[in-house]
Amino acid sequence: MLLQKRTYDEFRAAWNSLYIETAFTVHGPGYNQYDEPGLTVTATWSALLSIAIDRSWAATVDGTVIAQDIVECCDRIRAKKPELVRDTSLDRESDQELVDRLVRHEQQLIRNEL
Repeated sequence: MLLQKRTYDEFRAAWNSLYIETAFTVHGPGYNQYDEPGLTVTATWSALLSIAIDRSWAATVDGTVIAQDIVECCDRIRAKKPELVRDTSLDRESDQELVDRLVRHEQQLIRNEL
């Protein structure tokens, strides 16, 4: 995935998405009487951090709806995870060769930015 990036900004963004755990916050489809989200889920790709449920909104919906909305919010967060690309031509290279190739690619992108 990193070797496919054509600018240094794209490379850094992809690197960060792979190696820096980012928290995402998503809201369910329901809203309370003040037009605020009834459900808010915050999570990383590997951990659920928090679920906030507005009491007034929760009182107006069925519990299964709340459960389904939580699952849908988690699915939306999981969908933000970048898809890793498998390049079978790279399977023949050692880990060190891949690291060297990646370093050269990053250096080339940096030179192109200057």
